[in-house]
Amino acid sequence: MTLLSAQCETDMITYDLEFDYKMHVKLALNVKNSREISERLKSGHLNCALIRPHLILDPFQIAVAANKAVYNMKLSNLVTKNINSEIIFNLGITRNISASFKDFGIKEDDENFLVVHVGDEQSAEDVWGQLECSYVFPSSIKLRDYNDENAILKYYKISDVELNASDLLSSVVSRIAVKGI
Repeated sequence: MTLLSAQCETDMITYDLEFDYKMHVKLALNVKNSREISERLKSGHLNCALIRPHLILDPFQIAVAANKAVYNMKLSNLVTKNINSEIIFNLGITRNISASFKDFGIKEDDENFLVVHVGDEQSAEDVWGQLECSYVFPSSIKLRDYNDENAILKYYKISDVELNASDLLSSVVSRIAVKGI
């Protein structure tokens, strides 16, 4: 995997992925039409991944999962139906697709979540426009208001011994990167 680079804008972060793909991430807050958005997503009329932020430490965590999804898509080796569901699957620690969606996918009544789009910025803007919400920049500092570090430690099975040798983000990202190897 090449080094992922990121560009930061006022309310969005963009990562350069393998094969000249780009991933755009925004943190959507106080979403008013969550139920409608969830239905559009399930019916395939919304080209993005919607991720609950409680287990997301940093957008880089999603970038690693997205890069892995792009790579698998290029090899025609997706485990799930499309790149968006593959991103959510890659965030999980098991090979169980349903478990990953239960842990990271949004619920119909969620009001705050990360909106992830792999593609060009114009198609990302089309996705952003469908949500009735306010957007904020998805920094690791801002995500602290919405994630649960203890839940992250427990979910990814990270011990105190490991944290003495590595930081939490590196431990999480390494688990995502080696899943399925």
